[in-house]
Amino acid sequence: DFTYLISQNGCSRDMQALILVHSAPANEEKRRLIRDTWANTDILPLVNGVMPLRVIFLLGTVDSEALQLDIDRENFENGDIVQGSFVDSYRNMTYKHVMAFKWFLYNCAHAQILIKADDDVYVNTPQLLIYLAGVSTAGSDGPVEGVAKRTSSVGAADALATAAITTIQQSTADNDSRSFEDHTIENSSSSSSNSSASTSSTSNMSNSNSSHANQRYGAELKTHSKNTTQFNAAQMLFRHPHELLLCKTTLNAMVKRSYRSKWRVSAHEFPGRYYPPYCPGFAIIYSPDVAWALYNAAQKSNYFWIDDVHITGVLAQNLSIAITNAKEYILYESDCDDLLNDVVRSDDVEFLYAWHLINPQQMQKLWELYLAKAQRYFSVAPKSWRWRRGATRQQTSYNPTDFNKFKSYR
Repeated sequence: DFTYLISQNGCSRDMQALILVHSAPANEEKRRLIRDTWANTDILPLVNGVMPLRVIFLLGTVDSEALQLDIDRENFENGDIVQGSFVDSYRNMTYKHVMAFKWFLYNCAHAQILIKADDDVYVNTPQLLIYLAGVSTAGSDGPVEGVAKRTSSVGAADALATAAITTIQQSTADNDSRSFEDHTIENSSSSSSNSSASTSSTSNMSNSNSSHANQRYGAELKTHSKNTTQFNAAQMLFRHPHELLLCKTTLNAMVKRSYRSKWRVSAHEFPGRYYPPYCPGFAIIYSPDVAWALYNAAQKSNYFWIDDVHITGVLAQNLSIAITNAKEYILYESDCDDLLNDVVRSDDVEFLYAWHLINPQQMQKLWELYLAKAQRYFSVAPKSWRWRRGATRQQTSYNPTDFNKFKSYR
């Protein structure tokens, strides 16, 4: 069982959404960009007088004393890092994912949603606040008003975009699996990455493939899906959701066997030819009950290092947890270009997060557009917010002398 080398205080009782960002230890510049944009709670409008969002960065251990000192300094300055006692590497990504569940469940489980994101993703926190304020204004059963229509090329013509839930068939858990926490951590020093496994064209699992899956996981892993219902983020995201696993679903992804692929998986690690439906790890939203179920299942399952496949694919399927497809709430590259080139207005496009690997300039511009949108929604004058709340941030800015004092007490 891993421990925390660095942790943070638990969430306030007003917290509604916790965003946990998987980040490689060396990616300080990416974390700084996030702090200056969509995680900047000094500028985001309040909802009912409180800030209902919180962002924390998740890291593993490093083998460089200099880098660890940088991490300590960064956390001292910002107070937003959680570091686990496992080596931060590709092969330990599942540990970081489970650490996200553990920290959430023990420190912030009263929040309505957990958002897991990578450090190259723009999470649309201004839009989240608009959703939350709309629900608060409408009440538990009333209509949600004041939310912009989505009219981008990937959106629907309706007032609010919807997404289909991918139904995952019932299957039984493996009773023979060894404990997650008994798995030996691989002592690799390479930086972690949160890229998802590549997808392939649609194909059915063969009989032999199903047989191998039965041997390893105790049940046949389904590779097909069925659209059954619809999801409306504005009306459902902050109404205490249950059984919510929201992401851009990946279907029929072929297991990589080539030795040239960094995502190569041996037949011993995963016998099948295709992965079950799963959530690419760049951005996933969980309700607390789903986070709890997956966290518990991970303690009893065979360890598999591709975290998004293992947790949101294999374990979710074994627990009959349905994946809600969030494709209509993702800002894709072409739509991002349309927004940034003023082809469409931010008031006409709503999304939860942008496609990963956007550049810093795009992230900064998206932040400015949607912060302004939220400020219009809340009728907040930008200067008053920056002055009143920014002053506190300046008073607590980093001072090297203070950090040297801090080190002497460690």
